Amino acid sequence: MLLSFILNTTAIESEVLNDWLTNIFQQKSSDFEVVVIDDGVNNENLEVMSKFFKLYSEQLVLITYFQNSGISIGRNLGLKYARGEYVIVLNPSEIPNVDFVSFITQILEKNPKIDCIEYRVHYELDANSVFHSTIRIETNEVYQLNTFMGKSVYALTSPILSTKVMKLSIIREHGIQFRKEIQFDSLFLYSFLAHCTEYYAIIDTLITCKFNSCRFNSLEHDNTFDLLNQWVHILNYYNNQKIKKVLHDELEYAFVRYYLYTFLRFISITKKPLLIQKAYNRVKDTIDFRYKNFLKNPYLKTINKYDVFTTYCLNLSKYIKTYCRENKIVDDSKYWE
Repeated sequence: MLLSFILNTTAIESEVLNDWLTNIFQQKSSDFEVVVIDDGVNNENLEVMSKFFKLYSEQLVLITYFQNSGISIGRNLGLKYARGEYVIVLNPSEIPNVDFVSFITQILEKNPKIDCIEYRVHYELDANSVFHSTIRIETNEVYQLNTFMGKSVYALTSPILSTKVMKLSIIREHGIQFRKEIQFDSLFLYSFLAHCTEYYAIIDTLITCKFNSCRFNSLEHDNTFDLLNQWVHILNYYNNQKIKKVLHDELEYAFVRYYLYTFLRFISITKKPLLIQKAYNRVKDTIDFRYKNFLKNPYLKTINKYDVFTTYCLNLSKYIKTYCRENKIVDDSKYWE
């Protein structure tokens, strides 16, 4: 079996689960399975899963453990019982296109040694907010991660987990897991990349994410400070693997970009001045001595020109000042200059 889709039902309503499963089984290729992990709390979810199991018993793996232990434990169970060669971990708002499996199959037939494939995700937050994730490296090219060219992947890869298909054997061989109680998506991804050899990116959009059709919105549910905490663990992981020095520029760039991007994303969806102030202070204190070097980092020039982040980060002082003034946030204006 080629691919395993992994979904945890924590915080999912039965109608959403039903729609998600209906969509996933419309794939043009049948070379996949769906691993659904359920905490047993919602009996209506059990009914939905039973209905689909009768229809797709060969492709649907149901894991019910009757404990509300959080998303991380559920995902780890999914990784343990998945049977596919590759896995993709999804949230209920993320729906693969009907040709997702077929598309991945074609890529792997031409390049069977690829460990990770990156693609774009189409986001629909609401009618007025529609955008795509950004591919920041050259597409349709195999990157050997142990070469000079391949190092750029660590700087420019998207930190969003659902933009990746990952080889399951690497995850298992190196014991890569999600941290308990905290959703360390980027830590999981970067831990996986530390052991990859071949990486491939495509410009195609293979997943649609509609937040307005699902109450589970990862942009709102993920704790911003937990997201920022991930990079301490990522750098420690690479240090323990004795590859941090080799990838210093790449990891430093990704570290600062991630902090700035997470902060900008956070302030775009919340109007709570105290939380914004707290996040602002946290970001400022963490990357204070890194920011000027970040602006000189060669990877800043390689980003896709359509990525609006570059517009903000190159003139961050003006952006932060304007936003803080409009939202009555105390701003240390000299910091960003």
